Amino acid sequence: MRSQNDYLIEAKRLKHAADREKDDLAQAMLYLEAVLYFLLTGAAISAEPGKDKVAFTMFKDTLQLIK
Repeated sequence: MRSQNDYLIEAKRLKHAADREKDDLAQAMLYLEAVLYFLLTGAAISAEPGKDKVAFTMFKDTLQLIK
């Protein structure tokens, strides 16, 4: 299983690629994939004891990206 840091790095890479993408469909697909990796990051964080607040923040920030 990958670490939360690996997921976060990939999520940020995909989000930045989506920000630069000119084609609307390709951009939407990159944002969708980035969201999935941000969610994986939050899930990995929440698996650690005492990190519920940090995970909640990750999920809340991801929701803003979706909006």
